[in-house]
Amino acid sequence: MNQKEFTDYVIPKLKEALPQAKEYIIDEHVDVCYLEFPSPQGKLKVLISTRDAQLTIGFGVGPGLFDWHDHLSPIAADENIKDALAIISEIINGKTGIIHSSVLGYFPGDPEDMEDVEKFRDENEVIEYLYWKDL
Repeated sequence: MNQKEFTDYVIPKLKEALPQAKEYIIDEHVDVCYLEFPSPQGKLKVLISTRDAQLTIGFGVGPGLFDWHDHLSPIAADENIKDALAIISEIINGKTGIIHSSVLGYFPGDPEDMEDVEKFRDENEVIEYLYWKDL
């Protein structure tokens, strides 16, 4: 599946499952689409991209730019859609929390992950454990 075919196949399925997502394109990324939707307080956005004919999901830090992100295998589009929706659902429904580091940014995690993050804390780094509804 080429880039255009992948985008044309995946985006309608994601938009159906995530009707609140805003769709946009970036001119230099030919046949690539981005979907994003903000957290309830507008402090964080989930971003989905079809760039490189693969789904990438993560937290957006600007148009087409990711902070934490995960690339899903480009092999099975339907399975990737299912996996992406499961990850997003866990985050936005509060089943997976969000760790914010003033140095590393936002990334998903559980309370147990905070212990590991704390071990490597920089001297002036602020670390918080949050949920989607709080952001």
